[in-house]
Amino acid sequence: MDKLREKLNNLKLEAEDWQDKYEALKEEKKQIEAENINHEHEIKSLTIKNERLEEEVAKLEETLDSHKESLAGADKDASENDVLREKAAQLEEKLEETEVQLRETSEKLNSTDINVDNMQRKLESAEQENADLEAKYAELETKYQATKDELDEMVKSLEEF
Repeated sequence: MDKLREKLNNLKLEAEDWQDKYEALKEEKKQIEAENINHEHEIKSLTIKNERLEEEVAKLEETLDSHKESLAGADKDASENDVLREKAAQLEEKLEETEVQLRETSEKLNSTDINVDNMQRKLESAEQENADLEAKYAELETKYQATKDELDEMVKSLEEF
């Protein structure tokens, strides 16, 4: 009888331990999901910034092409050519700067994608561990109930005896 009570108490303690672990994993899952959401927002922000930079690069390229065409057709006035060349050089510099920014943004986006993938894997791992713990908890609950029922039967038979 004492062994049964001790076993029952041990099962209760083990069930409480599993419940604590389950709660801790649930909290960790929430944190990972929050981080995942933050990363998704950062990706969206970087994607939008990247699109804007690409549009600006396209506009600058069009402007550069336009100025190059203007420069080619402006042979009449040397001073005008000098001004246009200077503008074209400035635009080329700005284009180079924008391309550098675009590359940096692309690198950041790739890095963020990698981070998101890593977080997703961690989240999936935590979810799997959570599912395993829930299954074990259910199994322990079943064993606990069976032991309790058996104990109740013994107590009842002892009382009848």
